[in-house]
Amino acid sequence: MGFLLLILFVVIGAGFFLWIIKRKFIPDITLIEAVTIIMIIGVLVLTATLDSPFPADDVKPAFSGDVKKPPVDLAEERLDSLAIALTMYHVDMMAYPDDQEGLDGLWTNKAQRAMWRGPYISTLDILTDPWGRPYHYKLTGDGNGYRLFSLGADNKPGGQGENRDLLKEG
Repeated sequence: MGFLLLILFVVIGAGFFLWIIKRKFIPDITLIEAVTIIMIIGVLVLTATLDSPFPADDVKPAFSGDVKKPPVDLAEERLDSLAIALTMYHVDMMAYPDDQEGLDGLWTNKAQRAMWRGPYISTLDILTDPWGRPYHYKLTGDGNGYRLFSLGADNKPGGQGENRDLLKEG
């Protein structure tokens, strides 16, 4: 609200100032010139008095692809993307890929299924975790769910930090 009052004050003040100048010193000034001068003064005042409207925490680099994420965060994002792809596959095929087909079924239709509408992933890189190992994929016993996981940086069950297991179930 204070921001709007400041703008209103500046515009009214500049308009009054120009009206006085026009009457006494420059009788030939046009309305377009007066409005242009008011706008220039308003922009200068706002630029000089206001901080950025964007909080520093929200500013992201334009080249965000160059920003390195911790491997664990990248692994979790890939697991989320794979879970979405598996859901799309399940909607089309009425089942998840079997253990033999595995996650490769999201990229290619090796079984030549007629209802396959893939590929369900945009790149093969998503099938490997940030440590260069393929994600583990297992169907549940009844075939209506799956377990998708990575064993972390150490490639051993358990652990903490970067060595912790990352699991997604559907």
